[in-house]
Amino acid sequence: MEKKMNITPMGDRVLIRKCFTDHVRDESGKVVIFMTDNAVETTNWVEIIAVGPKCRICRKEHIGTKTIAPEIHNDMVRVQDNDFIIKEMALLEAHGAVYHD
Repeated sequence: MEKKMNITPMGDRVLIRKCFTDHVRDESGKVVIFMTDNAVETTNWVEIIAVGPKCRICRKEHIGTKTIAPEIHNDMVRVQDNDFIIKEMALLEAHGAVYHD
């Protein structure tokens, strides 16, 4: 049984989960096209799991939405399996959207 950690991002950090290419499924979730093990891989798409209290752009309303993140970044730390903590600014830079103080 996999042990899950209760992770809460602090400051301007965002907890994200890397998405994978997967089998093609219909609306009910049933697999309609099987992908080989070699075809299943991580992508730059991530799901927002939690946001820190000092995030200025990412809000609680964004939890559960998918967005693009950098593949690797100095401000991105793996916390468990496919979950990462990333600085909000680094997440926004992946879109080319940058805000200034």
